[in-house]
Formats: sequence, structure tokens, C-alpha cells
Amino acid sequence: MSLHPEVEDWLGKYPEPQGIAPIVQKEQVLEWLQSGDNKEMIIDLRKHDFKGGKIKGALCLHYTGVYNSIEDIYQLCKSAGKTKIIIHCWSSRQRAVKTAGWFFDILKAHNDDSIEVFVLEGGIKGWVEGGKKYTDLMIEFEPTAFC
Repeated sequence: MSLHPEVEDWLGKYPEPQGIAPIVQKEQVLEWLQSGDNKEMIIDLRKHDFKGGKIKGALCLHYTGVYNSIEDIYQLCKSAGKTKIIIHCWSSRQRAVKTAGWFFDILKAHNDDSIEVFVLEGGIKGWVEGGKKYTDLMIEFEPTAFC
């Protein structure tokens, strides 16, 4: 699948992050969500490809506005007591990786080791491929959007 022109422009418009956030597998995220401690902030970056529903509790932010809001989003997570930020897009190969890197950088700039940032391996598409135990944790799940 080729990049949407807006994604291509966005990737070139903003600086590359200095840090790299680690990848987290969907099994680990599922475990965190099922623990019920509510310490996770899931950020869904889809815009033109937002379809098929979202993970319950995910904050939907269009990737196009995230760079200039990183500090605000960080402060929101901090004040909400979140200890894990999990970022995804459709496949988590470009937008999520770049955005998570910016969060990694802001955490380092604040010398904040109370929050960790991750990229959800496989994005929302990978989440859905996990089957019913994953899609049961989605709002407005529409399976045909993932065919």
C-alpha cells in the first residue's frame, strides 16, 4: 500500500526524533489493559485511514497536529497519572514510530522516567488480527474495514 500524499508530506515536514521508542506487542498491551489499573494512554494517530473502530479509551489525535502539541499531550498524560503511552496508527510503521520518538525525546528532556512510551507492533491492523479477545476491547469495531 502506497503512502497517502498527506502522510508523505507530514513525514518530511517535521524533524526526525532523536530517540527511538521501543515496540510493544499487542499481547502485552492487552495484559496492561485487562489489569484495570488505567495507567495506559493509547494514542491513535489515524486520520484519513480512521475506519473500523478504535481501542476503548484510546485518544484519537490526527497525526498532522501532534508535533506542535507534544508538550501538551505529555502534560495531560502526566497529570492523569499515566505511566505508559502506547502509540499506533494503521500499521505503526511510520507515523507511530516518528511520533513515539518525539514522546521519547520529551520524556528525556523532562528527565521523566515515570512514563514509558511504546509503539504498538502492527498498529490497529495487527491488533485486530489478534482476534476476538482484542476486538472485544474496541468501540464500533467493523470487521469489513480490515479486509
